Amino acid sequence: MATFQVHLFGKFNAHRDERELDCFPSAKAKELFCYLLLHRDRPHPRETLATLFWGECTPEQTRKYLRQTLWQLQHALHELSGRDCPDVMRVEKGSVRLDTGSDLWLDVTEFEQAFEPVKGVAGETWHGGL
Repeated sequence: MATFQVHLFGKFNAHRDERELDCFPSAKAKELFCYLLLHRDRPHPRETLATLFWGECTPEQTRKYLRQTLWQLQHALHELSGRDCPDVMRVEKGSVRLDTGSDLWLDVTEFEQAFEPVKGVAGETWHGGL
């Protein structure tokens, strides 16, 4: 099975094999996807996401916009992945989360894993010029 690769460092890039997700249906869909990638360790209540991304709107509008954006994002991810690939995003009645058990590869995860062994270790003190 092909790996779904996402690069958040530098210029955003998401692809599976030779197929690239080169455009999102909306800027909010891209923002939401990136947010879910960065906070992939837990499910997110739909109300929290709606308020976070559309806090200036009425509660009814925030729920509507979240539903529309989730649909757009799911559609774009499905088009990229194809029918035989598992869904990367899990949308449930009360929450949204990324399926970290899927074939998702994320550069941020690689960075976090590389950083883990030295987390909390004091660095050397720099003493002067070049």
